[in-house]
Formats: sequence, C-alpha cells, structure tokens
Amino acid sequence: MMQWRIPTIFSLATAALALGFVITAAAVSLALMTIIQDEEAAFGVEIGAVKDNLVQRLTSANEVLHGMRMLFDASSFVDVHEFQVIGNDTVANYPFIKAVMYLPYIAADEREYFEKTKQEEGYPTFSINTIKDGSYVPAERRPSYFPILYLEPFLPSAAQQLGLDLLGQPGTQAYLQRAVDTGLAMAAIPLKAAHANEYLVFKAIYADKPKPGLDPVVERRKLISGIVAITVDAQQLLPLEKVDHRTSIALAARPVLEPGKRVALFKHEAAVEGMDGHWAYGALHRERDVLIGEQGFLVKFRRVLHWEDFSYKLLFAALFTGALFTLILWSLARTNQARAADLRRRNKEIEQLVEQRTQELATEKERALVTLESIADGVITADSQGVIDYLNPVAERLSGWSEQEVVGKPITDLFKVFDEKTLQEVANPVLQCLSNGLPFMRQENTIFTNRNGDNLAINESAAPIRDRSGQVTGVVLVFHDVSSTRKLTQQMSWQATHDALTGLPNRIMLQDYLESALEFAAQGGQTLAVMFLDLDRFKIVNDTLGHDVGDGLLREVAERLKEGLRGSDIVGRLGGDEFLVIASEIKDNTAIVMMAERLLKVFHKPFSLGQSEFFASTSIGISVYPEDGATPDVLMKKADSAMYRVKTQGKNNYGFYSKEADQGTQERFTLEADLRHALERQELVLHYQPQVSAMTGTVTGFEALIRWNHPSRGMIPPLGFLPLAEETGLIVEIGDWVMREACRQNQAWQQAGLAKVVIAVNIAHAQFMRPTLPAEVKQVLQDTGLAPQFLELELTESILAANAEEAVMRLKELKAAGIKLSIDDFGTGYSSLFYLKNFPLDSVKIDRCFIKDIETDHHDAEITTAIIAMSHSLKLSVVAEGVETATQLDFLRQKGCDTIQGYFYSPAVPAEQARAFLEKPLAGRSLNLVGAAEK
Repeated sequence: MMQWRIPTIFSLATAALALGFVITAAAVSLALMTIIQDEEAAFGVEIGAVKDNLVQRLTSANEVLHGMRMLFDASSFVDVHEFQVIGNDTVANYPFIKAVMYLPYIAADEREYFEKTKQEEGYPTFSINTIKDGSYVPAERRPSYFPILYLEPFLPSAAQQLGLDLLGQPGTQAYLQRAVDTGLAMAAIPLKAAHANEYLVFKAIYADKPKPGLDPVVERRKLISGIVAITVDAQQLLPLEKVDHRTSIALAARPVLEPGKRVALFKHEAAVEGMDGHWAYGALHRERDVLIGEQGFLVKFRRVLHWEDFSYKLLFAALFTGALFTLILWSLARTNQARAADLRRRNKEIEQLVEQRTQELATEKERALVTLESIADGVITADSQGVIDYLNPVAERLSGWSEQEVVGKPITDLFKVFDEKTLQEVANPVLQCLSNGLPFMRQENTIFTNRNGDNLAINESAAPIRDRSGQVTGVVLVFHDVSSTRKLTQQMSWQATHDALTGLPNRIMLQDYLESALEFAAQGGQTLAVMFLDLDRFKIVNDTLGHDVGDGLLREVAERLKEGLRGSDIVGRLGGDEFLVIASEIKDNTAIVMMAERLLKVFHKPFSLGQSEFFASTSIGISVYPEDGATPDVLMKKADSAMYRVKTQGKNNYGFYSKEADQGTQERFTLEADLRHALERQELVLHYQPQVSAMTGTVTGFEALIRWNHPSRGMIPPLGFLPLAEETGLIVEIGDWVMREACRQNQAWQQAGLAKVVIAVNIAHAQFMRPTLPAEVKQVLQDTGLAPQFLELELTESILAANAEEAVMRLKELKAAGIKLSIDDFGTGYSSLFYLKNFPLDSVKIDRCFIKDIETDHHDAEITTAIIAMSHSLKLSVVAEGVETATQLDFLRQKGCDTIQGYFYSPAVPAEQARAFLEKPLAGRSLNLVGAAEK
C-alpha cells in the first residue's frame, strides 16, 4: 500500500502544482487582457473626440461658405468694407480658416472694363493674371475668368494675389468648374501632390435659381455670378490638445475627382514613438472615414503600447493570487487527498466565474466604446426604456443638471428640443431612435432650454447601443452648442437685408416690403405712396469735407427721417445718397403732401458733424398706388422720375409723378446716355475765342470753349450739357479731354511757325478737388510738348472758396511749374480780396454781366473801374469778357484794362478759323457776330 500511496500523493501534488501554474497564467492573462481592453476603450474615446471635432469643423467651414453665399444672394452689391467685416469675423472665429475670398465671374468681353474699373478704384497695376514659372503674368484670353477680387485678411504681401484667375490654375480649375456645375462646396485637393498643408474650398454664387425641367449644369453655367472660397489650414483641423502623447494621427484627403487617390494633409507623431528606454508591447490601429458633402477624408490613428504604461498592480495581484492559490492546492493535495474532488468542483466554479466576468467585461467595454466614440460635446446615455443612466461633464454643464440628479429619470424630463422659429416642441431624438432602432441626426434650427432657462442653439444625434445578439439595450445622445455659428449666420442674413452704414433696410428688403404692402393695399382698397429722396449737392460734401463726414451726414439723415415718419411707415437706403419711404394706409393726397413737407422740415436744422456745421436739403419724388402703378419696380421708377424733375426745378422740394413731366425726364436720361458715349465717339469739339491786347490789338491768347456735335441734335452749346456732366460726374473726364486737346492744338500752331500765345482752359470744381491735379497737368504738358507758360487755368471763386487752405497749396504747386492762373467771372461770387491777396494768381477776368451795361449803368462802370484798379495794385492783369461794342472797348482802354475778349473781335470759332487770327493782326477789326455761339 505504501508503494501506491506515495506515488499517488506525489502525482496529485504535481497535478496541483501544474493546475496552479495554469490558473496563475490564466489570471495573469486575464489581467493583461483587462489592461489592453482599458487601453482600447481609452483609444476609442480619443478617436471619437478627434473624429467628431473634425466633422464639426468641416461642417462649420461649409456653414461659413453657405452664409457668405447668402450674403451675395441677398445683396446686389457687396463692397469691400462689408466683405472685410465678414472675412475678419470668420478668420477670428475659426482658427482653421486662414483666408476668405470672393471671385467674380468675368466674361471675356467684360475683362477690359473690369480691369480698368479696378485700376480707377485705386489699384493702378490691377489685371487678371496667372502664375507662370513662379511669376504673376497677365492671363491668356479665355471665354471666362474667376479672378480674386476680395481677400481677407488682406496683407501687403498678398496684394499681388488680387486678380489671380483660379480658373486658369491647373490645381484648382477642375474643382472650381465642378463647384459651378453642382452648386456644392468643393474642396480643391491637388491631384499631383503627395502632400498638402492647406487647400481651398469653393462654393458657387448664382444670379438666380436654375429653371426646373432644364439641364441643371447648363443652367448653372448660365447663371453663375461668382465664387466664394476659403483657405483651410489642414494642421488646424484636428484637436491635438485632446490627443494622448502616445498617439500618432495622419489626416489624408480623398479628392472627389480621383476618389482612389489619397493626398496627405497633416501628420502628428506620438511623443514617445521610438524613444530609447521604452519596451514596446504592441500598437493599436484604427481608421475612420469622414464624408462631408463631396469632401472625403481618411483619418488614421496609431497608439503604441509600452510595458512601462501598464498598471503592474493588477499583474502582481494576479500573479500573487495564482501563486498563493497554487500553494494552497499543493498543501491541500499533500494534506488530504479526499478533498481533491471538492477542489475540482471549486476550480470549475472559478472557471465559470472567470468566463462570466469576461463576458460582462466585453459587454461593458463595447457599451463604453460605442458611447464614447459618439462624443461631440454633451453625451447622455439611456436604457432601452429611455431612462437616463449617464451624463458626461459637458452634458452636465450645458443642461445645468448633475448626473446624480437625473440618473433614473425619463430622458423627456431633461432633454426637450424646440423649433427655433415656432418654439414648438419637436420629436425627441432618443425616443425616435428607440422606436425604430436607427441612428438619428438633426442639424436644423433647433434650440434646447436648460435648467437655468437659457436657450442654446444645438445640433443633436442619437445612436442605438446593441449587445452581442444585436438587441437594442440603450441609446446614446450627443449634442453640441452651435450658438456662435448660428448667431454669425443670422448676422450675415441681417447684413444681407440692411444697409451697413445706416442700419436701414436696403433695396432688397424695401422691395420685399413694398410687395407685401401693395398686396395689403389691394385687398383693402387703400392708397399707398412711394417717396424717392435724393440729397441735394451731397457730392460737394464728399469732395470738400471728405467721405467720413459724408458718411456721418448719411447716418444723421437716416435718424431724422425715422423721426419724421409714422410708426407704420418704412424708410430705407437704396445706396449713395438715395432713400426710399413707403407710406401705407394713406387717406388722400393731402396726407401725402403733409408727410412730404414734414420730411423737408427735418432738414431745416443744421447738421453738426465733428468741427463742421452745415445745412443740407433733399428733393422728393412721389408716386401713388394705384394711380401711378401696381408693382414695386414701376412705382419706384416713377418716384425716381418725379425726383429728378424736382432737381431740375431748383431742388429742396417735392413733386408728384406726372406723365407729361416724365417725358422730359426720359429725354434727359437719353441725353445723359448719349453724353457718356460722346468722348469715345469723338463728338466733342473745341472752339477758340481770341483774347486781344486792348492797347495793340494783337492776339495774345485763346480761351478753349467746348461744343458737342450731337449726331441728331446738331451743335449743342456748353450750357446744354455741362450742367448734366457736373451732376453725373462726367465733367472730370470731359475736363481732362479739354485740357489735353487745347494743349495739343496750341503746340501744333507753334510747331507750324505761328505766334506763341497762351491757351486758357476752364477747370471744373470736381477736377480741382482731385489731389492729383498738378501731377496730371504736368503730364499733359509733357505728353503734348507744350511749354507751361503757354497754358492758363481759369478757376471760379466758388472753387477757391470750397477749401481755401487746400486751394492755396494746389495753386502754389501749379504756379511753381510755370502754369498761369486766373479767376474767372470775378465779381459774381464771393469777390473776396482774400483770394486776390493770398492766391498765386496771374490775372482776373471781369464777368460779362458788368460789361454788358457799362455804357448805361454807372454802377457797372464803377464796379468795373474798381476791379481794374484793385487788380493792378496787386500786380494782376485784367481780362474783360463779353465785349461787343466799340464804346465798351474805349471805356475799358481808358480804365487800363489789359485784354479784351468778346464778339467785338470774334465769337468762339473752330481751330481752322482760329488759325487765321495768328496769321494777321486784328487792329481796327469791326464787330462780328456771324456764327456767334453761346459760351
């Protein structure tokens, strides 16, 4: 018996040791598996946070582009100041957006005009260009272009990018065209590049919506008006502050034009990757695809696991427990073989417990992984009955409730979502997800009211949680606060319908309101009035006091107009110095007259802006529904026509539309349109009136006087079109032409060997107010070859009075160049000795109104005598214009007048006839009124 007992005991002890070792190994393996699962769960949390932040930022980029497109859709014109505000706000609020730009659509036949307009606006070297061999060169001729017009933030180093045609760049051409054809946001990923740190995203702007039933691509190409674009900094797309130091991330783009290709955008290396002294256990790898519209991205994650990062307490505990358990088994085996059966039973129970615990851990880890990978900002989980069992800290902060307060309560007690516009409660995403077992996402205009009563603009999503059998065991709700983004979108929408300077409704909003008011008036059989207001002489304020003062005046006018209206009336700014008033529920024309007089009265008080105080007035044109029309366009056009008639009748008044008066306005519009083409059609000509020495009778100079040889109206004198040129701003271009043509003709006479005389040219107010006038006059003299002493510039007293200090500086610069200066029509304006004393003048021209009655009116004779004496005392020569009789000539000679100009010698004549005066003297010449023309 002893021979069998000893081996039996020995075998049982050996088996106990072997089993102990197996249990120890199993415990250590389970501990290690638990550690790895914890690492995988943490890795999943990290991946979910990075992915959701990437989705949120890409979505925000698309929302910014959509908001910018809304701004251009709602406004007929977005100037550089409005775009600068939007661009700077966007770059400030979204660090991953480096730049914002606008590219207008320019057809081939519009290119020259577009470039010339930009050059006149202050970009003298502006052109539509392209990049060739690393340099900016003019773009080749093509059917169309998309040049960069606005770029924010605008830095001096980026100035050369203005005008860059992205349609002609190989890297952006195909993407830009696809953005036009689809209407979607399009990321321009360089196909030939293996790596790109940044990329452009385009979104098209259309003049109107494509007509249904037609080819949408063809329609979009016809309706395209421009492109808004942003530059995305790929290195700012990923929230690296949320990334573990052991994790590496690589971001790549899938170009929509070549989906199978990947272009690397950004790579973040782990801080401990490959470091010496770290014993690596292994690595975790994950990939996540992100698709926003037609923008595809691939994010690769890799986390290196080191033994140094593991918690050894659990391993040591498992090892110690296994060793202790093995020792006990071995002791029990040696002590009592009879307990072997009980030991086997206990081992089996332990194995079952390990298996059950492993399954529970797997279920809990899977639940945690799905929940945490859905994290955006706030996270709430609920069971299959919709009862809350978890809130993360962000959800606690946004809702105002702590986890302990709401766990165990229905989700509907905490999370209620309302429509932002109607404030009606909408479907709960958790209940909807539980009802159909499908993921739910909503990014509409919804708000969430938290515990404190604050309304948060949110986007929310919900996803079911399933066990291994596929049964829904709960749901995870993810929501994030988008209040700032939505506020920016609403701000952009407001700017699209309101005037940025005055805050009043703009043209688009006024037209919408007028349409609604007309529908209401038609239903109730009521009268409605449209008043078109245009400030009088506003251009002079801008030219003399500056645009800042002009803008201040417009703001003050807007406030006064609002004060002068009823609560039911609407006032808006159409642009420039034009305002529109819509007055509904009007009883009769008497009420309209009272309102117009009330609006005129608000201008009676002076306007004080800074150090300046001045009076302003307005002209008001009125059209009435239903007598004058039934549509917004017709009523606004007729009110505009009535306003122009008021302007022509003296300004500072109001007038109703009339068909008869409108015909005269239309004729004026036609004349204005013809005048805009007169220069390019070479219809303007110069006539020359000789200026003769009073003592010797020799020609000393000519005054250049303009005429318009209209193709259908014949020869039009200056008073027939120059006031219109002054009002429309064409006077500057016409004045520049007059100066150049007069200098050219005088130089031609001199080169022909004729007498060298002075040519006098009149300078308009708008010409003189340009700071560049002296440089431009010098350039004309250089181009024509005329010496400066043979050019005389005539200025009126009103020009000099507008800004005396600035006028002195400008005149001194002209005088220093050798150019002669004269005051025209002296005695009819301010007639201040200040001008004669302080301005570097050469001569004074007595107005014809004093010369006309000099023989019969002793007051005119005394004034003329005084002007001559005063001018001579200041060393100034005197020119008398309008001299028609020998008696007038004798009087002026006796008083010492230096130069005579008038019909006594000759009216203004064409250059061919004027040449004759240089070939023969005029002494003793008789009065000649043949071919007299109005000066």
